[in-house]
This record gives sequence, C-alpha cells and structure tokens, in this order.
Amino acid sequence: RSSINIKHACILEFKSLLENELIYFHGYDNKNNEILWINLTRFDNHSESIIKRLSIFLLERHYFLTKGTPIALMINMYQASIYTLNIDFFKFIFNAL
Repeated sequence: RSSINIKHACILEFKSLLENELIYFHGYDNKNNEILWINLTRFDNHSESIIKRLSIFLLERHYFLTKGTPIALMINMYQASIYTLNIDFFKFIFNAL
C-alpha cells in the first residue's frame, strides 16, 4: 500500500480506466458475493502502475463499505494475447487479496 502511494487517491483519478471497464465490480455470484471483473483484453502493460493503484483502491473501498465480505474474482481472458498477459500483475492481485 505504501509503495503504491494510495493514501490520497480518489475515484476521479481512475475515471478513464473505469470507463474502459478494465477492473470493476459488477453483479453477485450464487453465494451472494460481489464479483470483481478483470478484463485482460483491455489491459495495457505500459500503465501497470495506475492499474495496480486502481485495483488496490477498489479492494480497499469494497472492504470498508462491506465490512470485509468475500468477493469472487472473474478474469476475462477472451481474446487476450501474450502481450496483455502479465504474470507480475496476477501475483500482485493474489497477494492483495
């Protein structure tokens, strides 16, 4: 958290990424857990730091709003290429969860 400098982040910083539907919460699974969608077809390796900031921002916001209820993680890999797959990002997400 401190290495990403998320302390003073607001949702307006991530407006373009949210409009692009890169990472967002949408819907519920069969156990009524909110689903976090990660759309790899829109992932850009050049903006990895801002994507990491957005993911931490969304996870923290979800945690504080729902008092730590579980989430389901859906990763859309349809038409993803080797250029959009980033193993370091997956490690980061799984460590953050």
